[in-house]
Amino acid sequence: MRHVIEWSLSIALVAMVALPILTFAFDRPMEIVAMAVSIGVILMAKRLIANWEPPLAGHPLPQALTYRLLWDRDVPHRTSWTRRAPGG
Repeated sequence: MRHVIEWSLSIALVAMVALPILTFAFDRPMEIVAMAVSIGVILMAKRLIANWEPPLAGHPLPQALTYRLLWDRDVPHRTSWTRRAPGG
């Protein structure tokens, strides 16, 4: 079950990137393409910002941003993320 959740989060990232590409490939009006790009940018920015929480101590910012973009968390392992204490 754990792997299904991790893959579904990665699939969400693929969908955010694929939506604008597919709207352009299927010759949709430019307004629709622009809207799809805007939605993708907003969703990716939201994942990266992560409710204004700073990355966890001991994790470099580029690494934390990569994990946020891929899995919507700051660490590679789900267990350490779900068992962290509030506020850090």
